[in-house]
Amino acid sequence: MRKHVYLIICLLAAWSLPLFGQEEVPDTSAKAELGPWGLSLGIYPHISTVNSDLIDYGWDLNTSVTIGTCIPLGKQWVLTGDLMLFHTGSVFTRPPEPANELIREEDIRDRFAYIHLSLGSRYYFKERWYVGAYTGPALHLFTERLTTQKYTSGFEQEERRKVPLGEGSVRELNWFASLGVGYEFPIGDYLGIGLEPTVYTNFLSIDTQSDVDARAIGIGLRANVVFKDFNHNIKMRSIPESHKARYINQKRKADKAMKKKKAEEEGKNG
Repeated sequence: MRKHVYLIICLLAAWSLPLFGQEEVPDTSAKAELGPWGLSLGIYPHISTVNSDLIDYGWDLNTSVTIGTCIPLGKQWVLTGDLMLFHTGSVFTRPPEPANELIREEDIRDRFAYIHLSLGSRYYFKERWYVGAYTGPALHLFTERLTTQKYTSGFEQEERRKVPLGEGSVRELNWFASLGVGYEFPIGDYLGIGLEPTVYTNFLSIDTQSDVDARAIGIGLRANVVFKDFNHNIKMRSIPESHKARYINQKRKADKAMKKKKAEEEGKNG
């Protein structure tokens, strides 16, 4: 289990390395069009169920948290990487044991917890609007089962049990995929809010028993706090296309001249 967690964290770290090696001024106007790198912190409330050929599951409300980065790939394309503490699950009702006449029914709520590495891409079809597709592995951490026994007298009793990894028949490593449409609201030059309705599912059955096919289905709203230069594209559009390369080169030369002058002055004062 620990090896899988370390592997997912290392993959996300490698995905984010270019963020810290970014040059202040790109070499060409084409690179300048790529836009800013970014970081995000978010929460993902969603309703989910399990599509199973064995049990008739109902919908349940779950919440996940995420941290991620976005890497520009062109004028309208962005690569994304997110590390998510992901919860999905559902509820179902089962009749009591025939010998137990005091219990009317039992409500079972299963919640599956994962560490999920989601890699994907976004296409910005307008200034702030985009469509996104994401996929990646998810390591099962534990399953939480809440059992509510409903007695014929009206009394209800709850029992909560956490099933750790390695117990039960839940698949240890699964693969999830999601689609979304989002919009970013800048609230400052380098700060904004992103909202993205999404749908998701998983490719492999949650249950490892060969005769059971159970896959999670969910729909929700990702809400992110986004850190990036929201005025980058506006700044670049204010410069004529034919002048962008010259503008960037002039800015680079001016920066070098300023640094050289500052070094000379420091040398004289020293």
